[in-house]
Amino acid sequence: VPVIGAQFFLHYPNFLSLAPTVSEVEASIVPDRLLETSTYQCRLATRFAPDLACKPCAALRYAHLFRTDAARVTPRGNPEKKTILLLASFDMEETLELISRFQEIAGTLSRDISVRVKFHPDMKSEEVVSRYGAGRWPDTLSVFTGPLPEALDDASLVISKNSGSIV
Repeated sequence: VPVIGAQFFLHYPNFLSLAPTVSEVEASIVPDRLLETSTYQCRLATRFAPDLACKPCAALRYAHLFRTDAARVTPRGNPEKKTILLLASFDMEETLELISRFQEIAGTLSRDISVRVKFHPDMKSEEVVSRYGAGRWPDTLSVFTGPLPEALDDASLVISKNSGSIV
């Protein structure tokens, strides 16, 4: 029975433990085939074992993005409302950098633009705000706690840094 391994997240270049090696393949301790979110992610995952079979496919948690029904195609939000959505990474440092980069341009945005950040489900918003500095937190940035599909439906623009949600 072939074993299929699914890595439906983005690979960080310095997380070498995510990429199987030739010796691991030879020892039969890795799956026969990997599933990744893109051909690029396949290249990263197989960089130390280039003969390992890898195929790009959609992560099941993003099934809502591939719906073709009219409710999905028709925008649900107010078309006059402009919303920027920041999709944060599961990595704290990446998330803090995304917020910092946003803060650099926040003052140049028109007042009719709302900006939200959606954290990774494993990340607590209180921890991010605390690590960033509550006193430094941008006044124009609100934390979105609803479901990802709702956040995407309302967004006019999505900005991300190393988040699988952007795939």
